[in-house]
Amino acid sequence: MSGLCGWLGASVGARRDAVLAAMQTGIFGANKLPVKRFVGEQASILVASNLREALYVAPEDLLVAIDGRPRWERESLQKLASKSGWGASVAEGYRVTGEAFLNDLKGCFALALIDLKAGKVLAAIDRTGVHSLAYANTGHGIVFGTSLDALRNHPSIDSSVTPQAIYRYLTGFVSPAPCTMYAQCKKLMPAFKLEWQEGESKVEPYWHIPYDGSSTKSFPELKEEMFSILSTSIGRAMNHVQSNRPIGAFLSGGLDSSAVCGLMQNSGIRPVSAFTIIFEDDKYDESMYAREVAKHFQLDHHEYCLTHKVVESVLLSLATVFDEPFGNNSAIPTYCCAKLARDAGAELIVAGDGGDEIFAGNKRYLEQKIFSMYFRVPYVIRGALEASILKIPEGVPPALLAKCQRYITRAKMPMPERMHTPQTFNRQQIAEVFADDAMAAIDIDEPYDIWRRNYYESGTDDLIYSMMFFDVRTALADNDLRKVGRACDLAGIEVAFPMLDEDLIEFAAKIPSSLLIRGLELRYFFRKAMEGFLPQKTLRKEKHGFAMPFWQWARKDDGIAEIVDSCFEGLRSRRVFRKEFLDRVLREHRSEDETQFDSIIYDLIMLELWQRNREAA
Repeated sequence: MSGLCGWLGASVGARRDAVLAAMQTGIFGANKLPVKRFVGEQASILVASNLREALYVAPEDLLVAIDGRPRWERESLQKLASKSGWGASVAEGYRVTGEAFLNDLKGCFALALIDLKAGKVLAAIDRTGVHSLAYANTGHGIVFGTSLDALRNHPSIDSSVTPQAIYRYLTGFVSPAPCTMYAQCKKLMPAFKLEWQEGESKVEPYWHIPYDGSSTKSFPELKEEMFSILSTSIGRAMNHVQSNRPIGAFLSGGLDSSAVCGLMQNSGIRPVSAFTIIFEDDKYDESMYAREVAKHFQLDHHEYCLTHKVVESVLLSLATVFDEPFGNNSAIPTYCCAKLARDAGAELIVAGDGGDEIFAGNKRYLEQKIFSMYFRVPYVIRGALEASILKIPEGVPPALLAKCQRYITRAKMPMPERMHTPQTFNRQQIAEVFADDAMAAIDIDEPYDIWRRNYYESGTDDLIYSMMFFDVRTALADNDLRKVGRACDLAGIEVAFPMLDEDLIEFAAKIPSSLLIRGLELRYFFRKAMEGFLPQKTLRKEKHGFAMPFWQWARKDDGIAEIVDSCFEGLRSRRVFRKEFLDRVLREHRSEDETQFDSIIYDLIMLELWQRNREAA
């Protein structure tokens, strides 16, 4: 709902105003916000934002655009931001300390700075990737923007979609950074900065999560510190809204959303309304836990029952607001929950995303810990065990034998492939999915290379820390934050993520991983710290996720079924996939039983809807 865009050196001649205006249309909701712009012969820049004085212009010196909810660690710069505006404070930080000013800039943000004298662009996004920024080297200059839809409206950008981009998307149902759906364009990863000068781009991190597990504090001391940091972060989010209108919060009944709602209510800063999506199917419904939390903290609680009847129209809207195809169908209930909050009068909704990635709550952390135990067995014994299993000893039940073989095979896989292997679009099956011409243009190893980079750049040998770091970049920045952010954009409401406060992340990184997960108990520290604050039912609740029965609805709802049929016809006509593959997926999906392909139906139709939307634009 806000953003920035611009270029340096990517000459468009006399069309500068028209091109910048076209790029503005690629920023979803920009027409509803204050827009500031500068148009020059060599450089142009625009920002659509409610942030105070988000654009700074010194025509012979610097151009600065910043968006988001930033804050300065350095008091003098925070005062300057309050007095003269955020653009001016960034310019001052750059003049005094150069790019090192990023060390003092916290909160969520995207920024672009054009140094006209040096012919240089500096761009960066926040430490966890709440905001995004894409860029493209045009040969004569650089184009940048917080939305790929803004970039594709610049005449220097080739927005054709390659088989490689489609393959990359389908391996994880998102388009992972640093790549995009357009080969010419890249996007920044969390806590990364871009420097462009004289046709050369340099991209590197300006901050790193300091995993060291060095804290020697007692449990009570750690608990007190965590509550203090999280309460401060929640207070910042709530004080961002200047009016007395209610503030909303997502409430699933899980640990994170419940803790956030409770601390918001206890702060007394504003009236708090909690919003929950419910389902008729008990397999997906968590409303009993949300109601328990709402009662416990005396929240103003709102519920919305999501059924198949609203999905058809939401699908088409989601294809518009996401600047890349996005295959996580929980975007639908997320949007409906955000809209419920907006319709209730809230200007801001607070989300609990991030807790699993900084306090070790994802189920696969436990799975991988169990697999890693295999290597504690002495090498000689492992060898004998594997030889015995391969010989299929007599008297061993086949089911048990198969389970042992699967365990050993999986345990011997390298990380992170062991915990992040695509089911349908993996190396072994990919040739059955793509047409021959498309297959010839695909580098099968590329997604795996990205995953390995995101795992091994953690800077630690600790398994738990490495997996959390991997998920901050992938499960969080590429997936959950894009989902919640874009869904809230579509609903017309701002969103805040207090669990992603830098101080909280750095605090959690100092907690020994053996305390984050104690034995085989996920989130041991956080759960234990919340005893006496959250209801017992919440503390005992198993992780559920924000899933929905899309594949079931796609079978029984005629409107959704028509969209599926139409999308598959469109996919066939593009000749990227094998016709036999698409026919099989659709045929098995229409059978009575649940199949392996049900989970990818949504991924495929969102790919086609996204492509249609961009072609029409």
